[in-house]
Amino acid sequence: MDEKMKKLQTARENMYRFLSRLYMFEVDDVCFKNLEKAVFPQHCGNEDMAQGYKILSDFFQSHPISDALLDELAADYAGTFLAAGVAAGEAAFPYESVYLNSKHLVMQEAAAGADARYKADGLEIRRDMYHVPPDHVGLEMEYMAYLCANGKVAEEKQFFSQHLNNWVPFFSGEVIRLARSDFYKGLGWLTRGFMTLEQHYLNEI
Repeated sequence: MDEKMKKLQTARENMYRFLSRLYMFEVDDVCFKNLEKAVFPQHCGNEDMAQGYKILSDFFQSHPISDALLDELAADYAGTFLAAGVAAGEAAFPYESVYLNSKHLVMQEAAAGADARYKADGLEIRRDMYHVPPDHVGLEMEYMAYLCANGKVAEEKQFFSQHLNNWVPFFSGEVIRLARSDFYKGLGWLTRGFMTLEQHYLNEI
Protein backbone atom coordinates (compact mmCIF):
# COMPACT_ATOMS: atom_id res chain seq x y z
CA MET A 1 0.00 0.00 0.00
CA ASP A 2 1.55 3.31 -1.08
CA GLU A 3 1.78 6.40 1.15
CA LYS A 4 -1.12 8.20 -0.52
CA MET A 5 -3.46 5.27 0.03
CA LYS A 6 -2.28 4.90 3.65
CA LYS A 7 -3.22 8.53 4.31
CA LEU A 8 -6.60 8.00 2.68
CA GLN A 9 -7.20 4.87 4.75
CA THR A 10 -6.40 6.83 7.90
CA ALA A 11 -8.74 9.66 6.90
CA ARG A 12 -11.54 7.17 6.22
CA GLU A 13 -10.86 5.37 9.50
CA ASN A 14 -11.11 8.67 11.38
CA MET A 15 -14.39 9.58 9.69
CA TYR A 16 -15.91 6.20 10.50
CA ARG A 17 -14.83 6.54 14.15
CA PHE A 18 -16.21 10.10 14.27
CA LEU A 19 -19.60 9.02 12.95
CA SER A 20 -19.64 5.91 15.12
CA ARG A 21 -19.11 7.96 18.28
CA LEU A 22 -21.94 10.36 17.48
CA TYR A 23 -24.41 7.59 16.67
CA MET A 24 -23.45 5.32 19.57
CA PHE A 25 -23.75 7.83 22.41
CA GLU A 26 -25.31 11.16 23.28
CA VAL A 27 -23.09 14.23 23.11
CA ASP A 28 -21.51 14.95 26.50
CA ASP A 29 -19.54 18.03 27.53
CA VAL A 30 -16.16 16.55 26.53
CA CYS A 31 -17.42 15.57 23.07
CA PHE A 32 -19.10 18.94 22.60
CA LYS A 33 -15.97 20.90 23.53
CA ASN A 34 -13.87 18.83 21.11
CA LEU A 35 -16.35 19.45 18.30
CA GLU A 36 -16.55 23.11 19.19
CA LYS A 37 -12.80 23.43 18.51
CA ALA A 38 -12.94 21.50 15.24
CA VAL A 39 -12.38 23.18 11.89
CA PHE A 40 -14.92 21.75 9.46
CA PRO A 41 -13.88 21.63 5.77
CA GLN A 42 -15.54 24.06 3.39
CA HIS A 43 -14.73 22.02 0.29
CA CYS A 44 -14.90 18.23 0.31
CA GLY A 45 -15.98 17.14 -3.16
CA ASN A 46 -19.53 16.19 -2.18
CA GLU A 47 -22.52 18.52 -1.84
CA ASP A 48 -24.21 16.56 0.94
CA MET A 49 -21.04 16.43 3.03
CA ALA A 50 -20.44 20.13 2.43
CA GLN A 51 -23.99 20.83 3.57
CA GLY A 52 -23.41 18.75 6.71
CA TYR A 53 -20.15 20.48 7.54
CA LYS A 54 -21.73 23.93 7.06
CA ILE A 55 -24.69 23.10 9.30
CA LEU A 56 -22.38 21.76 12.01
CA SER A 57 -20.01 24.73 11.73
CA ASP A 58 -22.90 27.20 11.98
CA PHE A 59 -24.35 25.26 14.90
CA PHE A 60 -21.19 25.48 16.99
CA GLN A 61 -20.65 29.13 16.13
CA SER A 62 -24.13 30.04 17.36
CA HIS A 63 -24.62 27.60 20.26
CA PRO A 64 -22.22 27.98 23.19
CA ILE A 65 -22.13 24.98 25.48
CA SER A 66 -24.56 24.89 28.39
CA ASP A 67 -26.32 22.26 30.46
CA ALA A 68 -29.60 23.25 28.80
CA LEU A 69 -28.13 22.73 25.32
CA LEU A 70 -26.69 19.32 26.24
CA ASP A 71 -30.10 18.34 27.62
CA GLU A 72 -31.72 19.52 24.38
CA LEU A 73 -29.31 17.43 22.30
CA ALA A 74 -29.86 14.41 24.54
CA ALA A 75 -33.62 14.75 24.07
CA ASP A 76 -33.18 15.05 20.31
CA TYR A 77 -30.94 11.96 20.27
CA ALA A 78 -33.59 9.97 22.15
CA GLY A 79 -36.40 11.24 19.97
CA THR A 80 -34.61 10.87 16.64
CA PHE A 81 -33.10 7.41 17.17
CA LEU A 82 -35.30 5.81 19.82
CA ALA A 83 -38.69 7.50 19.26
CA ALA A 84 -38.65 8.59 22.91
CA GLY A 85 -41.42 11.10 23.49
CA VAL A 86 -42.67 10.72 19.91
CA ALA A 87 -46.38 9.89 19.93
CA ALA A 88 -46.39 8.26 16.50
CA GLY A 89 -43.33 6.14 17.31
CA GLU A 90 -41.57 7.39 14.18
CA ALA A 91 -37.77 7.43 14.35
CA ALA A 92 -34.59 6.95 12.37
CA PHE A 93 -33.94 3.62 14.05
CA PRO A 94 -30.18 2.94 13.84
CA TYR A 95 -30.41 -0.81 13.15
CA GLU A 96 -29.89 -2.45 9.77
CA SER A 97 -32.50 -5.15 10.47
CA VAL A 98 -35.28 -2.56 10.74
CA TYR A 99 -34.74 -1.51 7.12
CA LEU A 100 -34.28 -4.96 5.61
CA ASN A 101 -37.34 -6.88 6.81
CA SER A 102 -40.98 -6.14 6.11
CA LYS A 103 -42.00 -6.07 9.78
CA HIS A 104 -39.22 -3.61 10.71
CA LEU A 105 -37.96 -5.78 13.55
CA VAL A 106 -34.57 -5.69 15.27
CA MET A 107 -32.22 -8.65 15.73
CA GLN A 108 -32.99 -10.24 12.37
CA GLU A 109 -30.73 -11.77 9.70
CA ALA A 110 -28.72 -8.57 9.22
CA ALA A 111 -27.76 -8.53 12.90
CA ALA A 112 -26.61 -12.14 12.77
CA GLY A 113 -24.63 -11.45 9.61
CA ALA A 114 -22.87 -8.44 11.07
CA ASP A 115 -22.03 -10.33 14.26
CA ALA A 116 -20.59 -13.22 12.24
CA ARG A 117 -18.33 -10.82 10.37
CA TYR A 118 -17.01 -9.30 13.59
CA LYS A 119 -16.31 -12.74 15.06
CA ALA A 120 -14.59 -13.89 11.88
CA ASP A 121 -12.02 -11.15 12.57
CA GLY A 122 -11.73 -12.19 16.21
CA LEU A 123 -13.79 -9.23 17.45
CA GLU A 124 -16.36 -9.39 20.23
CA ILE A 125 -18.83 -6.64 21.14
CA ARG A 126 -18.03 -5.27 24.59
CA ARG A 127 -21.34 -5.61 26.39
CA ASP A 128 -20.08 -3.47 29.25
CA MET A 129 -19.79 -0.61 26.76
CA TYR A 130 -22.28 -1.30 23.96
CA HIS A 131 -25.83 -2.33 24.83
CA VAL A 132 -27.11 -2.50 21.26
CA PRO A 133 -27.61 -5.19 18.57
CA PRO A 134 -24.64 -6.04 16.30
CA ASP A 135 -26.20 -4.21 13.33
CA HIS A 136 -26.35 -0.83 15.08
CA VAL A 137 -24.97 1.83 12.73
CA GLY A 138 -22.32 2.81 15.27
CA LEU A 139 -20.96 -0.73 15.52
CA GLU A 140 -20.98 -1.26 11.77
CA MET A 141 -19.05 1.99 11.32
CA GLU A 142 -16.61 1.06 14.08
CA TYR A 143 -15.98 -2.22 12.25
CA MET A 144 -15.32 -0.34 9.01
CA ALA A 145 -12.83 1.83 10.93
CA TYR A 146 -11.11 -1.34 12.11
CA LEU A 147 -10.92 -2.64 8.54
CA CYS A 148 -9.49 0.67 7.32
CA ALA A 149 -6.90 0.69 10.12
CA ASN A 150 -5.78 -2.80 9.18
CA GLY A 151 -5.76 -2.32 5.41
CA LYS A 152 -8.34 -5.03 4.79
CA VAL A 153 -9.58 -3.50 1.55
CA ALA A 154 -11.35 -6.60 0.21
CA GLU A 155 -13.28 -6.94 3.46
CA GLU A 156 -14.10 -3.23 3.42
CA LYS A 157 -15.66 -3.56 -0.02
CA GLN A 158 -17.63 -6.64 0.95
CA PHE A 159 -18.94 -5.34 4.27
CA PHE A 160 -19.84 -1.96 2.81
CA SER A 161 -21.82 -3.48 -0.06
CA GLN A 162 -23.48 -6.21 2.03
CA HIS A 163 -24.31 -4.07 5.04
CA LEU A 164 -23.78 -0.29 5.23
CA ASN A 165 -24.74 0.62 1.68
CA ASN A 166 -27.97 -1.41 1.96
CA TRP A 167 -29.53 0.96 4.45
CA VAL A 168 -27.39 3.85 5.76
CA PRO A 169 -28.17 6.19 2.81
CA PHE A 170 -31.89 5.84 3.58
CA PHE A 171 -31.29 5.97 7.35
CA SER A 172 -29.33 9.22 7.05
CA GLY A 173 -32.21 10.72 5.08
CA GLU A 174 -34.52 9.81 7.94
CA VAL A 175 -32.13 11.51 10.38
CA ILE A 176 -32.32 14.69 8.27
CA ARG A 177 -36.12 14.47 8.16
CA LEU A 178 -36.80 13.67 11.79
CA ALA A 179 -34.09 15.40 13.83
CA ARG A 180 -35.17 18.62 15.52
CA SER A 181 -31.71 20.08 16.13
CA ASP A 182 -29.38 21.37 13.45
CA PHE A 183 -26.67 19.26 15.06
CA TYR A 184 -28.29 15.95 14.15
CA LYS A 185 -29.56 17.24 10.82
CA GLY A 186 -25.97 18.17 9.98
CA LEU A 187 -24.85 14.71 11.05
CA GLY A 188 -27.43 13.18 8.71
CA TRP A 189 -26.21 15.24 5.73
CA LEU A 190 -22.59 14.40 6.52
CA THR A 191 -23.35 10.70 6.76
CA ARG A 192 -25.28 10.57 3.50
CA GLY A 193 -22.51 12.37 1.63
CA PHE A 194 -19.81 10.16 3.10
CA MET A 195 -21.68 7.03 2.04
CA THR A 196 -21.81 8.35 -1.53
CA LEU A 197 -18.06 9.02 -1.53
CA GLU A 198 -17.38 5.59 -0.05
CA GLN A 199 -19.44 3.86 -2.70
CA HIS A 200 -17.49 5.58 -5.48
CA TYR A 201 -14.13 4.95 -3.81
CA LEU A 202 -14.70 1.28 -3.02
CA ASN A 203 -16.10 0.62 -6.50
CA GLU A 204 -12.93 2.01 -8.06
CA ILE A 205 -10.19 0.32 -6.02
